[in-house]
Amino acid sequence: MVYLFTNFAININRFNKNFEWELIRLCTKTGIRVLGGSQKLWKHFVEEYKPKSVISYCDRSKFSGKIYGDLGFTLRSAGMPSRHWYSPE
Repeated sequence: MVYLFTNFAININRFNKNFEWELIRLCTKTGIRVLGGSQKLWKHFVEEYKPKSVISYCDRSKFSGKIYGDLGFTLRSAGMPSRHWYSPE
């Protein structure tokens, strides 16, 4: 299980500058479950860095976003799931 954060004071290229931190990735290995793992990682981050504000995003075409509510996040807005296009070049 991995959480990846960025600090806006350090990373000036991030999209939303209204928050101190951004939770960029929340990943688990397929087929692996760690009971309470998300809550434990989140608790460690909060205790270690004492963030004033954190933002994150969820691809609703693939995930429910339920974990964010479990961690105490408040939903600010929700758009419809959309398609994503990319070029391998």
